[in-house]
Amino acid sequence: MSHSDPFEDFLSVSAALTGFSVAQLQGTGMARGYFDELVAIVGDELTLALTREGRLALRWPDDVEEQLRLRVMDDPDLVASEYAVQSAVFFWDRNGLNALADRDDVVGVTRRINGGDNGLAHRRELLNKANGLLAMLDLGAGVTV
Repeated sequence: MSHSDPFEDFLSVSAALTGFSVAQLQGTGMARGYFDELVAIVGDELTLALTREGRLALRWPDDVEEQLRLRVMDDPDLVASEYAVQSAVFFWDRNGLNALADRDDVVGVTRRINGGDNGLAHRRELLNKANGLLAMLDLGAGVTV
């Protein structure tokens, strides 16, 4: 993917932010100096990130998942508070845990979550209790592991 000229992108972003046209900004004779100063202060990579393709690359995205990702990156403690359920569901889904849980594969679920067998005995106990309760209530087949 090729990007346009960083200076042209800078002009487009500056025009959008200031309300002046690109021609008006160029007419001041100072635009190149401002761009060079931006590069000198923040470096080439950040300048490209800030001005990529004539728009603010660090804008708030339309995609809800991306908005959540940016909020959590800015404040990781949100995962433990405001987004605890969403982060757990995201992890469960991304790691394919439903297929394992549907088979009552407590070993597979434990290993996928923990990377090992830590807490496996306790999880087996809880699964057996849950399956026993489901069987009593006639809500599921209830498989003992």
